[in-house]
Amino acid sequence: MATEHHLNDYTISQLAKDAGISTSMIRLYGQQGILSPVRRTTSGYRVYDEQAVVRLRPVQAGKAAGIAVADLVRFMRTVDDECETACCHEVARLQQLIETKQSDISRFKHFISRFVSDEPTRP
Repeated sequence: MATEHHLNDYTISQLAKDAGISTSMIRLYGQQGILSPVRRTTSGYRVYDEQAVVRLRPVQAGKAAGIAVADLVRFMRTVDDECETACCHEVARLQQLIETKQSDISRFKHFISRFVSDEPTRP
């Protein structure tokens, strides 16, 4: 039986390479419900489509911003549920989390700036 190949198919290694992450992260995202293969080959290999690449963008951006994977999983599951009210609540929760992180970063920047001034003040 021949395996049908689609133009925009991604193996797990191709998806990982295009997304700039490891194949183990792709597998972890699969276990957590963030990603699902569109099909499996007759050999059992996972096959992803272009939507997987699109789906990884906000996940990777959130991760780079310091958002915990658990929070990103919760967000993606809410998006998948397509409930506008729940999605709005989840977005508000993430925005508050981001504001807290930004405040923490500002405090830390202020702290470290004392060490690069002309006369550093040691704590």
